Amino acid sequence: SNGGSTSNTDVTWDYAVTPWTNPARLATARETLASASGHTAEEIEFQPLVTSAVTFTIQRPTEAGRVTEERPSSSLMLEGAVVDTLAIPVVDFQLAFDAMLGRTASVLSGSVAIEVEGWEIERRPFIADFAALAGPVTSLASSIDDATGQLSIDIVDAVESPIALDSLKLAASRGGVAVEIDLGGVIPPGATLGPGEMLTISVPSPALPGAGEIEVFATTDATPRPDDAAILDAILDRATLEYYRDVTVRAIPALFLAPAGRPEDQVIAILVEFEGGDTVELSADIGEAAARVDYPFDDVITRHAAHDGTYRYRRTIIRVDGRQDRDAEPLSATSSILFLSTFP
Repeated sequence: SNGGSTSNTDVTWDYAVTPWTNPARLATARETLASASGHTAEEIEFQPLVTSAVTFTIQRPTEAGRVTEERPSSSLMLEGAVVDTLAIPVVDFQLAFDAMLGRTASVLSGSVAIEVEGWEIERRPFIADFAALAGPVTSLASSIDDATGQLSIDIVDAVESPIALDSLKLAASRGGVAVEIDLGGVIPPGATLGPGEMLTISVPSPALPGAGEIEVFATTDATPRPDDAAILDAILDRATLEYYRDVTVRAIPALFLAPAGRPEDQVIAILVEFEGGDTVELSADIGEAAARVDYPFDDVITRHAAHDGTYRYRRTIIRVDGRQDRDAEPLSATSSILFLSTFP
């Protein structure tokens, strides 16, 4: 936002924080409640709590230090999601992105406070961590080879980042019965998959009741290895993405005067080419020009390219006899006003 200039650009950041319920916790709670109430587990139905007395607070790192703020404009449904928008400086988004990647000791976190009359306020914390998002990171498909009795399982990386398979644990179910699948020696130690890649394994078909298809599911999923560039590419709205700075290029009139005794060395024009930006031409009649230098926003946020206000440029000196001399290597500067000099 704000036109994309590095001097005043904000990141408009839309995000959602969604509730996640651990099925194993609910299963345990169902059995405990059943034994204490005299009802059977099948008779107990859990329903989401409905209340409007909900407060959402976020804690995030900033260039000036950590801030805590209540987000009064966020909309919240306990059975849906917290939806919010932040408008923050680029450097603050960079710090938040680093925190979600686990690059720093800082974390991006928050809490939902739920008030129910007659009860103490319930606070549900969260930490935004790209390595620990809810939902599966693998896609699984299985089939039985009737000739060998082996169960063939296709394991696919279903996210934008690589995944490590060491933590993967699988189970198979049919007819209401589930059994763990022994993966010992089946998946090579240290095995990883890239986005969209597939590994097919074969294990003995488990003894399960009934007939028909066997469902394979992960009891413990693979571990994602967050790819910062891939994640950022997935979330950026490139239709509005600009990040640049303006540089004023100046040349004093004396640069274009003929040197004493060497009229053939008189400079008639100077071209300045900015990496990732404009090319401007200065002469005796044009002593000042404006240039725009664009920065690759992805590289700035992921720190694949340092952005400290530095820009790089090359000069081409054109003399009255037609000679052209160009800088062999780019020059660097940080000032918003660039005063030119010429080659000897």
